[in-house]
Amino acid sequence: MDVVLPARAGPACKVVALAESARVRTAGIAPSTVSKPLKQRKRGFLVRAAEPPSPAGTLPLLGDLLTVTGNLEKLSINLAQQHREQNSRILKLKLPGQTIFHLRHPEDIIEVMSDRTGRFAKPPGIQRLHKWLGTGLPVQIDSALHSRQRELLNPAFRSDYLKKLAPGMAVYANEVKRILLLHAGGVLEVQDLCRRAALDIIGKAAFDHEFEALAHSSLSQAMQIKADPLLAFDGLNQAAMRLAYDLPLPDSLIPGYRAYCDSVDMLDNAIRGIVNERRTTGIGPDAGDLLSYMMCTQQTTPTFPTDKQIRDEMMSMVFAGSDTVSSTAAFLLWALANHQNAQDRCRADIAKLAAIKPNSDTWSYSDMAQLTFVTACINETLRLFNAAVGAPRLATEATELGGYPIRKGAIVISDIYTLHRNENFWPQPDDWIPERFLPEQQAALGPSEKNAFLPFLIGPRSCIGQRFAIMELQTLAVLLLKAVRFKPASRDVDIIQDMTLRSRTGIWLQVEAVVFEED
Repeated sequence: MDVVLPARAGPACKVVALAESARVRTAGIAPSTVSKPLKQRKRGFLVRAAEPPSPAGTLPLLGDLLTVTGNLEKLSINLAQQHREQNSRILKLKLPGQTIFHLRHPEDIIEVMSDRTGRFAKPPGIQRLHKWLGTGLPVQIDSALHSRQRELLNPAFRSDYLKKLAPGMAVYANEVKRILLLHAGGVLEVQDLCRRAALDIIGKAAFDHEFEALAHSSLSQAMQIKADPLLAFDGLNQAAMRLAYDLPLPDSLIPGYRAYCDSVDMLDNAIRGIVNERRTTGIGPDAGDLLSYMMCTQQTTPTFPTDKQIRDEMMSMVFAGSDTVSSTAAFLLWALANHQNAQDRCRADIAKLAAIKPNSDTWSYSDMAQLTFVTACINETLRLFNAAVGAPRLATEATELGGYPIRKGAIVISDIYTLHRNENFWPQPDDWIPERFLPEQQAALGPSEKNAFLPFLIGPRSCIGQRFAIMELQTLAVLLLKAVRFKPASRDVDIIQDMTLRSRTGIWLQVEAVVFEED
């Protein structure tokens, strides 16, 4: 097996290397050439190979600033291509005053995300989102406080609580179905519908509140009572992505910052209204939503959570529970529209369970787990179109990853988008093949490394709501596919990233009514 050095190893190095003993598939997949950098013997000492390669176009002084800021919406997509072209394990980006390492090897990502020693911490730059997310769970820097906040929120995500959510999720999935059937035979934009459904679901499940987002869909034909809640989200994305990347610009000069501030103010007013309403009406004896948990805890331990912490967790939950899930749901429908055989196989999967449990509106989390092919389609969509494209960490001390030196103060980004498309671990990495998640096909189509699939991250800061998200996606898939066939429309998707992955041009699909037949 040949061993290829990083692109910048340089001709001066005399390299003596042993072949990598990696697991290699027989299905034509090239051996991994992105193992730890080879050490070289020079004057009797082992000397490390060159630093990780940088993207093409690195400039003196500016480094990769233009690469990052010039097309931030396509950054992960472009970096995935750079990784492939250079067959790199890690890419090094240089910004004025900052060095960023992009990781795509599961060993490196696991080492960073599972760290409990403090070597890799939430970067302080995430505090630039403080006006919006405060110190909510996703952006809490202090590890001890993060653990305490997670302990507070955990009861709302237990499996016994998820059982109670199935009927509520079904209500909004059925409303999406109603809207789609109103326009059967036409071509509809479904990304907005999925956003609205996800916001309504998280509003009811987390706060026992009706956002009425679906009622404001231009397709709904329903009476509109409240202001459209999605208006508060539309101004966030442009500035939030740049703030999260901690670009070397004052906040006021970040494009879209004024709209970002206005949107945060709108969300603050909405959350304040929800909390005040709950304090007026009180918490019922059977209440099990997230807001009830936090307010009950506050009554017994007034110092934690504070009103500010309740606000921050609500703000974080609205974002994490709506935009991220809706992105996956929309791409799932798009993938099924473009793979009719998979869509039919999903219906067969649903029919098999419906023959045993006819009322799909009440299917629980454990019931949904029996939908092996539907879940495989969801997992494959999470692989290719994972809403959260990367997770940044700060190196708090000098260390190494993948054999490369990482200096103290560098930013290390676990690039999930690129990991999930890493050609060294995934056969046909750019193709949507749900069968790779079926037990009988994993040997041939699944990843050669078990940790190459991390849609909800891993370790102490993994996504607390992952079971909630999967159940919501399963509920939407089941109830929509029982009534609607999705077909591709003659419009391409333009995939971009802001705070989540989405299509700039929306996701347009042809919808047709179907008659569902149970086994």
